Amino acid sequence: MSKSTSRNKVEKGKNINSSFIVQDVIPGKASESEWNELIEDDFAEKTCFDITKDIVDETLSAIFQIYLKDQLIPFTVHQASLCLMQYIDLEFMSCDQGEPYINLNPEWFEDELAESSRIDSWAQGAISKTSYAKISDNLQPQNNHQVIQRLQNSLIHR
Repeated sequence: MSKSTSRNKVEKGKNINSSFIVQDVIPGKASESEWNELIEDDFAEKTCFDITKDIVDETLSAIFQIYLKDQLIPFTVHQASLCLMQYIDLEFMSCDQGEPYINLNPEWFEDELAESSRIDSWAQGAISKTSYAKISDNLQPQNNHQVIQRLQNSLIHR
């Protein structure tokens, strides 16, 4: 148990430590082996999903074809009967005689023209007319204030 024995113990310890080193794919969550299992499970789920989807698609397609085959004859008969009924209605259409004494009925008289509306002062392009009354020549302004008042009274807006 000299140097060779102590070396064997040291080498055995190194081998044990090196085999226990596990690399984490997600540190503290999943090791590499767990990650590989998750990937395999995911692949298995995708495979099952694809198989199930194919089965369901084929089944629905077959059901739809059977449905169309079952509905084809009733639909064709219904459309043919509608077409035949329209043809018969056109063949035996009765003539409209109209209303009797239309000239005496006031509902058929021509409407009277409506009065034209005043120009809206707010309408675009509308200009209201303003006419000014002529100031007589015999008025002699004594004060400017009186003249302005008379001018305001004489303005006529239409």
